[in-house]
Amino acid sequence: MKTNISYLLLLLCFTFTNCKPTEKQDNQFTLNGKIIGQDAGTIIIRYVPDSTVVFDTLQIIKGEFVFKGTINYPLQVNLNAGNQLNETRLYIEPGVMNLVLTKDKFSGFKLTGSKTQEESELLVKLEEPLNKILLSLRDQISKNNDLINNSPNAAIKKQLEKENEEIEKRRSNALNDQYGIWLSFIKSHPKSVLVPSYLGMLEQRNYMSFDSLKVNVNRLDSKVKESRDGKNLLKYIRIKENTQIGKIAPDFSAIDSNNQPLTLSQFRGKNVVLIELWASWCGPCREGFPYLKTIHQKYHPKGFEIIAVTLDQDKKTWMSAVKEEGIDNWYNTATQFRQGESLNNNIFQNYPKGPIPRSFLIDKEGKIIGSWGFYSKADEETLDKILDKLLNQNAI
Repeated sequence: MKTNISYLLLLLCFTFTNCKPTEKQDNQFTLNGKIIGQDAGTIIIRYVPDSTVVFDTLQIIKGEFVFKGTINYPLQVNLNAGNQLNETRLYIEPGVMNLVLTKDKFSGFKLTGSKTQEESELLVKLEEPLNKILLSLRDQISKNNDLINNSPNAAIKKQLEKENEEIEKRRSNALNDQYGIWLSFIKSHPKSVLVPSYLGMLEQRNYMSFDSLKVNVNRLDSKVKESRDGKNLLKYIRIKENTQIGKIAPDFSAIDSNNQPLTLSQFRGKNVVLIELWASWCGPCREGFPYLKTIHQKYHPKGFEIIAVTLDQDKKTWMSAVKEEGIDNWYNTATQFRQGESLNNNIFQNYPKGPIPRSFLIDKEGKIIGSWGFYSKADEETLDKILDKLLNQNAI
């Protein structure tokens, strides 16, 4: 009789609860750690399951520690037991994993039970020969540049510059070979959470078209799409699609450097606007400012505005750079500073965070009519011609 009752209760569990406790258990992980050469102390584990950075401090007892928790997909964690020699990164995932570390040699760890870590190590092994070549070529270019800058002999400089051109060709070929390795890995590991970040890099480095990126993303396993990098890639695709030339520029709400409300829609019907994404630490961004200041001075009286959005996370550094560059007569705003103060709520929900510099030119009707990365002389001339056509034809 007891057996029948137990069977009935089990059947009811399956019928009405869909065994949710089991689903939760499937996301649990246990990392059993052993440190050779260290019996006691602490080890700090840092990871980012979503937009929040999480720190856990574990006790090392008799050379061992245990880290348990619940995660929805594989994550990279950072382990630190005091210094760079005792620090490393690795991938954990649901299930039971065993980790062996050696004091002062954490980078040589051995981890079993993580398929994602095995995939990461496979990629490193495949890339290793090319990385050595790329490093050697970079060093050759750097050495030649030093000689070019210090040599008074014009003939020698010309010869070194020609040599650098050949090295750059070899470097480009090596990079293409590396990208080919990434693409091969992507095709053979559609269920790996490593795939989204490599897909994004291939498209951003012009090895893969945007249309091909979307096709490859649609083929990904649903769990990969739900991972942190998967969600970030889907957001990147949505933002890129919505900021194409010809699209209506997404509105945003922010507070500017003068503590005044700032929206894109406030300029609709009145101004041509250039949104300039930059940061104080971005050299190419600041190199483009002298030209933009000239353009602003030329066309501002006729209805041209610049909204400069920084990625800086330190308010003092940002404001100092604004004054140094003399762009305080533009509209300036930021995202969120490390201190917690926010001047912008949602601009990067609909605009890319990188790479910078990045510019979007928006006409009076709110349509994106131009988009640039690094400004070239040709880009500068194009921007000037567009503004001249838009603003001088209606000048009084």
